[in-house]
Amino acid sequence: MDRVDYTKQLITKIGNLMFQRSLTDLAGGNISVRIDDKIYMTPTLAGMMSFWELRTEQILTLDLKGNVLEGEGKLSREAKVHLVLLNEFYPDATAVIHAHSRNVLVFCAAEKPMPPVIVSVNKFGYIQQCVDAASGTDELANNVADAVRIQTNWKNNKSAPVMAPRHGLFVLSKDLNNALDSVERIDSNAYCIINGATLGVKPIGDNTPINPNYE
Repeated sequence: MDRVDYTKQLITKIGNLMFQRSLTDLAGGNISVRIDDKIYMTPTLAGMMSFWELRTEQILTLDLKGNVLEGEGKLSREAKVHLVLLNEFYPDATAVIHAHSRNVLVFCAAEKPMPPVIVSVNKFGYIQQCVDAASGTDELANNVADAVRIQTNWKNNKSAPVMAPRHGLFVLSKDLNNALDSVERIDSNAYCIINGATLGVKPIGDNTPINPNYE
């Protein structure tokens, strides 16, 4: 199996896995991977029409300007975010996941940054909301990219997460496996904060010591 075929299979598998784990929903989400001068991306309505049970033939092949070269279905309106990120940050980053993760959406709806409360997310620091913009616009794509640019340590972290107000999570990553891993870490972190609040637990603050020897 060549690299492109493997990548298409991986995209379909990860999309289904995300849906099964409530890391995205029927209403939206997208996955993209860049290989050389092509981008491979899930089609629009992957959830509503295909229930995230995509076939490899449905994965769209795009050029770097977003023209569809191959694949079944239509291009998502959120392709603009993927194109901006994978044009600017490639080859250090090769994958983008946009997710409607159930617990992260609470923070997006509230338009609040998310503090790290579990060790696996501490490397990201506070996960920020980008400047608000309408879905599917160049403005949103640029705002997400701006929020990535200020994350000066994202290459070491292998991922750069950004929340979009009332919309969802975008994660730019070294590769698709790291992107998926980051999405689940962040959603688990959100789950701990939300459910901890029912126990009267408050999120840690900036001055809370973290064990520097923990890896």
